[in-house]
Amino acid sequence: MFTKLRSLAGRLAFLRNRYAFAAVIVIAAGVLRHALNPLLGETEPFLFLALPVAVMAIRFGLAGAVVTGVMAALAGSLLVLGSSEPIIHPLYGAAHLLSFSGVCAGMGFLAWQVRAERGRNALQAEELASAMRQVQERDAQLRHADLQKEAAEQQKNEFISMLGHELRNPLAGMSTAADLLPFVRENERRHAQTTDVIARQVRHMTKLVDDILDVSRISRGMITVSKRPMDFVVAINEAVEQACSVISERQHRLTLQLPDAPVWVEGDQTRLVQVVANLLANSAKYTPEGGDIVVRLDVCNGEVGLSVQDNGMGINAELLPFIFDSFVQAKRTADRSQGGLGLGLAIVKSIVTLHGGRASAYSDGLGRGSVFAIHLPSAADHGQRAVPQQAPAPQAAQRRASGGLELLVVDDNEDAARGLSLLLSSQGHQVTTLFNPRRALERARVQAFDAMILDIGMPEMDGYALAKHIRAMGRHADTTLIALTGYGTEDDIRQAREAGFDHHFTKPVDAARLAMTLQQIPAMRSGHAAKAAAA
Repeated sequence: MFTKLRSLAGRLAFLRNRYAFAAVIVIAAGVLRHALNPLLGETEPFLFLALPVAVMAIRFGLAGAVVTGVMAALAGSLLVLGSSEPIIHPLYGAAHLLSFSGVCAGMGFLAWQVRAERGRNALQAEELASAMRQVQERDAQLRHADLQKEAAEQQKNEFISMLGHELRNPLAGMSTAADLLPFVRENERRHAQTTDVIARQVRHMTKLVDDILDVSRISRGMITVSKRPMDFVVAINEAVEQACSVISERQHRLTLQLPDAPVWVEGDQTRLVQVVANLLANSAKYTPEGGDIVVRLDVCNGEVGLSVQDNGMGINAELLPFIFDSFVQAKRTADRSQGGLGLGLAIVKSIVTLHGGRASAYSDGLGRGSVFAIHLPSAADHGQRAVPQQAPAPQAAQRRASGGLELLVVDDNEDAARGLSLLLSSQGHQVTTLFNPRRALERARVQAFDAMILDIGMPEMDGYALAKHIRAMGRHADTTLIALTGYGTEDDIRQAREAGFDHHFTKPVDAARLAMTLQQIPAMRSGHAAKAAAA
């Protein structure tokens, strides 16, 4: 109620001010007309007072013009008739009053139309201004899109250029080593050095390809993590083992400040090892030789915090906000003496985010070192560290003594198949090598194998279909099937499991891991021998 009264009082005050203004301009017009009486005489006293009507019509509309017209009529009648006579008594005065009323009505209407037209023009002007703003905003968006397109094109070209640089370096090393091998067969030391170069460059190229594929999966939202309780200290130690070669090569001093007790998190151990290894490799590459790298692990307020600090080249303040973006290093580094494609930190941030954590970086500037930190949610204490891997079962020793496993290798890439067969044969296994999946299926019907290593992408029949056919045979229900493929996503691994594979390896194969996997396979021949002895 009080609000309504205040609104009514405000409205009345507005009307009072409006018509007080009308009275003032009518009086001013009358005074001016009276002052001009020596020049104008008795002619047209009313017409001069029509001006206030027009002003009020333009300013306040038709209602203001009507009220002002009445005021002007009263004022004009006093000028013509005098105060002691009736307003419409003489015919002459009545005629003037009527003519004045008509003129006021016409001028008021015309002025009201002018005001309405001004309002329409103002509305059109506002609509035009709004349209112009939209055009300008759209133009700005298009210019921004063009700039983004140009930046993306430049980034793509720089990436392709650096990818070629990064691939040619290991290819050059491998090519030279391959050319050198025939000449160093008799020199055991040089032969070992040459093969070590090839192995090292293959690992480098594998890391490059894995990083590129990881970024591609991340950008498409296809990367997943399999989280389970794990001791983060174990993951850090494993990452240190992976990064020790680059740290040793550059003669850095590595300091580990880790708790003695386990630090539990819910995480994917493989991915978290990758995160820590990328941070260590980054610090090692961007710290001059003989630098210091400190790894610190703390638990505070329900979070596990890992920091990797170095005294290296530091980070420019302009670059720091974008340090976890893909290809940033490839774009910003001029001489590329440190190598890499600028993908490692982007992978770090993405994996940490998938674990519900966050990644950050800090630097006082160029030449002042840097600190990279990740924070993960802490998990409940599970009371013990991860169970160490057990020694091979007695069957493994018996198998090695009896000459290894019966293996079948199937791959349509003949060079890859022959190379893997030579590697397995050198480890004491009996290897059958085939390049056609249908011939492999025919051989599996008549021969038993301890394990089969099958490529996935083959013509006529892929590895998934071949594995399903082999599993359907009764004699191979317990045969170990190993998928060896260039497809390495989580979906590929799941599909391999569904097809009947026991293990999944991504090309190029990790020879040490494959050898360890084969050591865990019970030897079929040993089992047959045991049954024969019992009989």
